Amino acid sequence: CYANDNQKNWNEYLPLLTATYRSSPHVCTGFTPNRMMLGCEVLQPHDIEIGVADISVSRATSSKYS
Repeated sequence: CYANDNQKNWNEYLPLLTATYRSSPHVCTGFTPNRMMLGCEVLQPHDIEIGVADISVSRATSSKYS
């Protein structure tokens, strides 16, 4: 669907595809790969734009742990 007729540009869409996969909950675990590997969800600009993400939550900085 995104590749051109000669299917030579498919590799340009791999970052978008992997970001989508990593932010989709899996049936087996109920969690996204981002949550499983990073311990948090990765915010995308459109998440903030459409109001899905809560950016008012304060995030820990590395100075808290040093």
